[in-house]
Amino acid sequence: MRTKQNSSCIKTFCENLNLLVKERGIPQKAICDATGITQATFSRMVHGDRNPSLDTVYKIAKYFDVSIDELVGIKAEKSEFNKDQLKKELNFANKVRKLLEELYEDNNMDAIEGRKK
Repeated sequence: MRTKQNSSCIKTFCENLNLLVKERGIPQKAICDATGITQATFSRMVHGDRNPSLDTVYKIAKYFDVSIDELVGIKAEKSEFNKDQLKKELNFANKVRKLLEELYEDNNMDAIEGRKK
């Protein structure tokens, strides 16, 4: 059963596949020979009459040297830069660094003075 999101994904896949074929000027037969996809299956995918399997999407993405995300129209969401969180993490890292430096200095002084802790 197709959902609206699934239909949109398939439509985007078909549009992107058609665009790649046209932009690169590669005959369908050459694509099919290289990927092992039958011409009938490829033709039905291009026209949106057949949903591609994940394996088929992978083969096509690999053939055209694009990501699967690009092929099906998924855009990576960028996380927002959180300045306050970054400051907290840097402050924590600096405190840890200072503690490690103090520990190192204490251990060196003990070694110089011949003390054991």
